[in-house]
Amino acid sequence: MPTASSGGSPVVSNIVPFSKPYSQVGIKGDPYIFKGMKLQKEIVSAKEYQAALEKNGKKKKIGIKQ
Repeated sequence: MPTASSGGSPVVSNIVPFSKPYSQVGIKGDPYIFKGMKLQKEIVSAKEYQAALEKNGKKKKIGIKQ
């Protein structure tokens, strides 16, 4: 039962965190772009999301330094 909110409300999703393209502007900011998105059977827990957030942040920092 994936659902989303534009506000500060919690989101329930089975999309693997940070597997979907994202952009504030342009075509990748469209919510209907599914290329590259990965799904998992279980709903993403807060612990899974935090681990993915830290991992994604490290990847971004590495990319900036190079």
